[in-house]
Amino acid sequence: MSFSINQVTLTGYAANDAEFINKNDHQIANFTIAVDSSYKKDGKWVNGVEYLRIRVFGKLAEHVSKSVTKGARIELTGMLRNKLFTTKDGQTASDMHVEINRKGSISIFPKKDDSKEETA
Repeated sequence: MSFSINQVTLTGYAANDAEFINKNDHQIANFTIAVDSSYKKDGKWVNGVEYLRIRVFGKLAEHVSKSVTKGARIELTGMLRNKLFTTKDGQTASDMHVEINRKGSISIFPKKDDSKEETA
C-alpha cells in the first residue's frame, strides 16, 4: 500500500471578496484565487491566469470572510477536493476546489492601499 498526501500550496490574488455562509451551524467562506500560469507554446512562453475556487471551513471561515477582499494577496495550504454531482438535466459534473479546514492555513496580505498583514 502506498502513502500519499493531499496537500496544495498556492500563492495568488483574491479575485473577489469572500462570501460567508452559516448553514446548519457549519461555517463556510468561499472565494476565488487567481494564480499565474505560464507555459511554452511553439517555443515561446505564454502567460495566463488560472482561477481556483477556495472553500474555508470552521472558525477560520468567519475571519476569512471579513478579511479576504478582491486584490488581496493570498498564501494558502489546503486539500484538493473534487465533488461529483448530477445536474438538472441528468449529466454528471464535478466541482473541483481547494478546501481549508483545521489542518490548512491561510495568510492574507491586504491590497497595497491597506497597511496591515493578517495571518490565520
